[in-house]
Amino acid sequence: MSNPTEKKLNVVMLPFIAHGHIFPFLELAKKLVSCQRCNVDIHFISTPINLKQIKVNLASNSNFLGRKIKLLELHLPVLPELPSHLHSTKYIHPDLLPRLTRAFDRSSPAFEKILETLKPDILIYDILETWAPLAAKRLGIPSVLFCITGATSAAFFHHFYVSPDKLFPFPSINVTLNDLSRPVMSAFNEEDESGLTPREEWGVTINSSSSFIVIRSFREIEAKYIDYLSLILKKEVAVVGPLLPDFSNDPLVDEQEHERIMGWLERRERRSVVYVSFGSEYFMTNKEMEQLALGLEKSGASFIWVVRLPKQRTEKTVKAHDPDIYATELPNVPPEKGIVVDGWAPQLKILEHPNLGAFLTHCGRSSMLEGMRVGVPMIALPMQVDQPLNAKLIVELGIGLEIPQQGLGNFKAEDVATCITQVLKSDHSERIRGKVDDLAREMSSRNYDSDIELLAEKMMALCNSRDQDVDSSMNKD
Repeated sequence: MSNPTEKKLNVVMLPFIAHGHIFPFLELAKKLVSCQRCNVDIHFISTPINLKQIKVNLASNSNFLGRKIKLLELHLPVLPELPSHLHSTKYIHPDLLPRLTRAFDRSSPAFEKILETLKPDILIYDILETWAPLAAKRLGIPSVLFCITGATSAAFFHHFYVSPDKLFPFPSINVTLNDLSRPVMSAFNEEDESGLTPREEWGVTINSSSSFIVIRSFREIEAKYIDYLSLILKKEVAVVGPLLPDFSNDPLVDEQEHERIMGWLERRERRSVVYVSFGSEYFMTNKEMEQLALGLEKSGASFIWVVRLPKQRTEKTVKAHDPDIYATELPNVPPEKGIVVDGWAPQLKILEHPNLGAFLTHCGRSSMLEGMRVGVPMIALPMQVDQPLNAKLIVELGIGLEIPQQGLGNFKAEDVATCITQVLKSDHSERIRGKVDDLAREMSSRNYDSDIELLAEKMMALCNSRDQDVDSSMNKD
């Protein structure tokens, strides 16, 4: 393997403005600048409100990261209904998400000016950003897609892009495109600012990646999906591991709240507690919250339940008791059986605790990978986008069960209780725990540095190829 340190790579990274996208990008940035065989400097671009939290994250690590990862503000157009403090998906009401996405799309000219000023060697961009690689191409800058969703999801979506009338060739992923839609996500089926449909947008985004794409995955869990994606995409797929942060000292969690949660958990019996979380970007409806609360009660299990509530009032939060409206109040639970957390919890600390028996999760990519890393059995209750695909992967790997649904968000308390009981107390329990323990040991023994080094090599080769093309063109002139 050649030495990537011969030349410094100046990289611009532009994640989508959602937490579930920003932090995998940030972890990749940390890995690249910390790699001893890589000579990389990074400009990390996001909105000012997002950069505040990123600064806190970097400050809790080391001064070295602060020197190598420079943060740069991207200012979105300020709309009357979308002031700058809402230029992030954290706590924003779902009704405002399409407007936020449109504002992000409209920042394309500002982003292109940043590229003109920085003149980076390469751009690493995200899905939902058709305009970013096109801006880079106009300036002669190679660009690479970093897909944070994983190989199963990327292969699934690209399969239906190239072969919309053919079934996905993996029976264990028995999901259709229709299964991924639901009323709360209907706004995302509209055309984007460029007039592209979601299918067309996917094609532009993934095909714009110069000669390979980067996937947040590893072959131990998704080898066949990685290979299939490469086959139908006709490009290399570079894996970079799970890219999970160390939140042993999570600066986002209040110290007093941390003590309350962990103290309560400490007083429970070994492997008896269910941790319930639907991530940083999902709001439950009244009906969903009611059925989940009833299911937890029927199971008889102790639980820690993290709940997100909308911070803005819209038409969909006025009718507070409508079953299809987003819940605006925390659920009432018996304190001897459960604890409800408003907004944020020390998730990794909870998952690692010996008294935790299961993780009831929406199957967001980060949550799923964290569950794998610590070896906790999972109970899948997917709600939107790629989460049903992650749920099927959990079941395929034998590390959890999926709660039956009659359409996303339409589940019954009885099924919640049944799955909790099966994972905690039935014959399924030991088999699932054995599988997830094996996977956790495999992940802890695996060194992902070689994946990062290989990515740096590919990036350097891409830049060298660009430089040779430029030199050749100049010689012809």
